[in-house]
Amino acid sequence: MLCDLGPSSRERCDYVDYAISLVERIKDFGILICGSGIGMSIVANRFPSIYAALCLNTEMAIVARKHNNANVLVLSADFVSFEDALKISQNFLLTDFENRLRYVTRISKIDKIKLKIYS
Repeated sequence: MLCDLGPSSRERCDYVDYAISLVERIKDFGILICGSGIGMSIVANRFPSIYAALCLNTEMAIVARKHNNANVLVLSADFVSFEDALKISQNFLLTDFENRLRYVTRISKIDKIKLKIYS
């Protein structure tokens, strides 16, 4: 299901509020966009079961999904063109996680860290 949770105007706003809004509603995948993308990544990755990846090109998006099982794509409005953002998003959404032992092991380690933080 496609749902736009972004601001309805170009007035100044806090990206933190929009990142929280997305991660509280996410079912499968989400896409966050802000100026650099860094702040959105930091906020989203604070939440359990969220693996947000800031991707500046299609190759990063593919690796984020294949190797890290990222479920939130973060894009930079300042450093990525609209056309590239579409390509990056498409590659992210169409790439599956490679369920290889080394990737699963790494993700399990990340999950343990998040469990310590949130318990």
